[in-house]
Amino acid sequence: MFFAGIVKKMNKKMRKCLSAAGLLESMRTSLSYIKEPSDRKASYKLKDCLMSGLAIFGLKSPSLLDFDEKRQDKIICHNLKTLYGVKKVPCDTYLRVRLDKVDPSKLCRSYKSGFRAAQRGKALALFEFMNCHYLLSNDGTGIFNSEKVHCENCCVKNHKDGRVSYYHQIMSSVLVHPEQSIVLPMYMSLY
Repeated sequence: MFFAGIVKKMNKKMRKCLSAAGLLESMRTSLSYIKEPSDRKASYKLKDCLMSGLAIFGLKSPSLLDFDEKRQDKIICHNLKTLYGVKKVPCDTYLRVRLDKVDPSKLCRSYKSGFRAAQRGKALALFEFMNCHYLLSNDGTGIFNSEKVHCENCCVKNHKDGRVSYYHQIMSSVLVHPEQSIVLPMYMSLY
């Protein structure tokens, strides 16, 4: 979770809203506003798929396949149900199909609710640097590259040997502080 690392330095009341359980509950609530597609009956609820997608990162699975294998473990399954609120955990293929259809702009509300919790909990104060200013670190990176799979938004690279590669790049920004071992990811809307 983005903010869970700073919770240890907060008082008890602030820790509750910024705890892993508190942030996951906030995430579940904000994801429930994303409409379930009405075109077909799904085997898994969209909210279960979205929360499973979040769990991949929270449980540090390096891939969907790894997550698919871990979901069979009793402890992981218990955590998915109790912490993440996932009633029925989808397999990697189904998860990929359902999440690929979700417009990323619909996820903004989730990030904003977590960031508001950090603001209310005074977590941003831990990142104040000089005279109430903040350090923002930016970095560009590639997040996708393929010679076969592409979408209408892909960048295109034409190689000298005639091959064509499709890719996506992002610029990521985080709040940093020299005395903090964690960073606070920032959301920047392009809309």
